[in-house]
Amino acid sequence: MFLSLIGYFLGYRNAIRKYIIEKVTQAVIYLRKNLSEVASNYVN
Repeated sequence: MFLSLIGYFLGYRNAIRKYIIEKVTQAVIYLRKNLSEVASNYVN
């Protein structure tokens, strides 16, 4: 029982970490895209 709880907790933590990393990556890509558009508009 205890071991399965630990396994569940570790899997849950890994899932959360994966989710956060995906969200951060998406946000960075989105920001980079917007920043490059803004920069090109500013330069032009």
